[in-house]
Amino acid sequence: MIFTKKLQGLFLCGLLFLTTNTLANEDFATEQMKLANGPGAIGETGHLYLIGSGAFIRPFYNDVMGQTDKHLSGATQLAWMKTWRHSSLELRAHWRFITPSFQEDFGGRILDAPVGRYADWMETQASYAHLINFQQQTIKLQASMGYGHVGNKGAKQIHRSFHEWIGSSLEGLDYTQQPDGHFINRGVQVSLLGDKELFKLKGAQLYSVGQYYNKFMRDMYLKVNHVSKVSDNLSLGIEGRVAWQIASKVYSDQKNIRQEFATGLRWAWYRPSIKYVSPYLRGDTVGQIYLDPLAVYFEW
Repeated sequence: MIFTKKLQGLFLCGLLFLTTNTLANEDFATEQMKLANGPGAIGETGHLYLIGSGAFIRPFYNDVMGQTDKHLSGATQLAWMKTWRHSSLELRAHWRFITPSFQEDFGGRILDAPVGRYADWMETQASYAHLINFQQQTIKLQASMGYGHVGNKGAKQIHRSFHEWIGSSLEGLDYTQQPDGHFINRGVQVSLLGDKELFKLKGAQLYSVGQYYNKFMRDMYLKVNHVSKVSDNLSLGIEGRVAWQIASKVYSDQKNIRQEFATGLRWAWYRPSIKYVSPYLRGDTVGQIYLDPLAVYFEW
């Protein structure tokens, strides 16, 4: 709960910066902050504005190292990015393994009734961002649209094989009663670019408000991003988000608010990250920590 209060403090500071910051002009609209960055599923971390034109591969995104195994239990991603002077395009393909929560965390209490759903979920998504100057302020407009499908595509077999390999239990990996079918996701985001220090970190900031909808959740959110260039080969990215969970076609027990905090770095072609997501379904009181240890980026 202390971590949650820190997240709330981060957003209060972000809103304070939003009202007092001298916004950047076009000269400070760095390649990183021009980037489109699709919203993704609950629990996923985007590229944190640490890459440019090129390909981004994330073969193993998982919460097991955070001592949980639930909801977004694992994912892979392949992305392609193209930038122009004032705009960018991101294309992404996802495969996500969604499971209910039978146990809040390793060693924690067993729930009387599972919280959540199974879903073998594949999705493609395109996001386009464009910069405009308005009264000496730099504004970024972004639109996202994607196509998803939930149904048996092999997630159960892969998930069970991974559990066998690490010696974990196979209980709760049945992938039954999935919300099968095709669906379209969509989102819009408006951002302001800033260039003041964030908690004494020099760099660039984005202050964003947006809405995102897919079959699993409809969100309204506030988001703050920061990027610092530590050296020629090393950059640091930080992201905080508060999301108001408006509705869901899959869950009937979503909480009103979800909080997220992520940080990552880029060292040449290597781009790992770590993310915290607060509990977002009623009956589940333990948040999740996601590690992204194998993410790599190929620039061209």
